[in-house]
Amino acid sequence: MSLEVQGARDLSPLETEVVYSVFKESVLASELQLEVVNSLGLGGRGATDPEAGLKEVLLGEIKQLPAKSTSDYDGNGKITISKSAFPHTQALNERSTHYSLGNGGHTDLFRPGNMHYLSALIHECAHHWQGKYNRHTDSRLGRGAYDFTERQLIKENVPDFSSEQHASAAQVYFVIAWQLRHRPWPRPITAETRGPNVDLTSKPLDSDRSVGPVHHYDRISSIPHTNGRRIVSNLAAKGMRNTFHEYLRELWDGGPRKPVVCEESTQRTRVTSRSGILWERESKEPS
Repeated sequence: MSLEVQGARDLSPLETEVVYSVFKESVLASELQLEVVNSLGLGGRGATDPEAGLKEVLLGEIKQLPAKSTSDYDGNGKITISKSAFPHTQALNERSTHYSLGNGGHTDLFRPGNMHYLSALIHECAHHWQGKYNRHTDSRLGRGAYDFTERQLIKENVPDFSSEQHASAAQVYFVIAWQLRHRPWPRPITAETRGPNVDLTSKPLDSDRSVGPVHHYDRISSIPHTNGRRIVSNLAAKGMRNTFHEYLRELWDGGPRKPVVCEESTQRTRVTSRSGILWERESKEPS
């Protein structure tokens, strides 16, 4: 069975765990509702691969039409997921946990279809984060609108993320970090064992092998598929995960901290943010 069509509901224990794994306390499951419908229309905000949209020949030219949306966020805490966009997902529902589907079955944490679905949830949670903290709200669309680069992640003199690039980055981070944290180590463990490999297969997006549109990250898109799969070593996956350091620092604290030039009468107080990052808070002495 695939996903169950359900009206708006609270997140399941598994979905709550997944959201916390990416956003920590900057997005709370209690702020969100999730609905699963049979299908969504064309060109919704959460379409995860617009390049795969329908094409038509018009006056001798190929025109790109919007893709069917896989998921959507309404701007007010409600996420909608299209069942038809995730045919290879288990029957995850409001009772699903890390271990159980909620109906007696076993949750396969590394089934590509399950990771694809959960990554789409993360994509829409990122849109919720953007509205909550008023960050990365530029909705630039068009071909490549979801693509982002390593230079953007490390903020190397490049344009800021658009809303879809920012949401795509959260989605890709989840797929990498989830597997690094939960995949079992290969057996037997020896001195040469470096941890489990990570599956980053993304094409075709609607296949039972796809973990989601992770190819929107340029470091991943540069790695070819071999025999229909894109499997990277544990060391390579950790290297990719580490490029999200600045991204996560902003994500967990709701926005960047800007340096303030101190005057002579300014005091500094060292404080720890909710993400555990140490900052210096500045306040002027009363005159």
